[in-house]
Amino acid sequence: MTRLTSAGFAVALWAGCSGSGPTIVPLEGTVTHNGAPVPDLRISFEPEKGRPSWAISDKNGHFAAHYDEDHEGVLVGNHAVWVLEDPNKNDPLLLEGKPRTKRTPEMQAVLDKYGSREKSPIKTEFKKADRNFQLKLD
Repeated sequence: MTRLTSAGFAVALWAGCSGSGPTIVPLEGTVTHNGAPVPDLRISFEPEKGRPSWAISDKNGHFAAHYDEDHEGVLVGNHAVWVLEDPNKNDPLLLEGKPRTKRTPEMQAVLDKYGSREKSPIKTEFKKADRNFQLKLD
């Protein structure tokens, strides 16, 4: 009888823990400005409710969104999208104690326009996986 009770308790415990969590969909793509890839940007995907996702663009402007340590992608729903220059970039000049090269006026304009949740005009809804999302900062 004890084994049966223990087995029933284990099944009930397992059923209670298997509740559904947030729906996360894979997201990757390319970030561009005037048609050219933009490297080394931290991209924030901030939903109306819930945990934000983030990505960092590579030298070709490609990125893949991260939700948390165990999940890639973004929450399904409406998001504000904004960017920052990646502060973790290993800049060889900084490592040598020299000043970082100045941003071009064009890049500064991009950061001024899209550099915060409040300023960025990009609002988008994610409904399903997208492996070719085009983030155009024009």
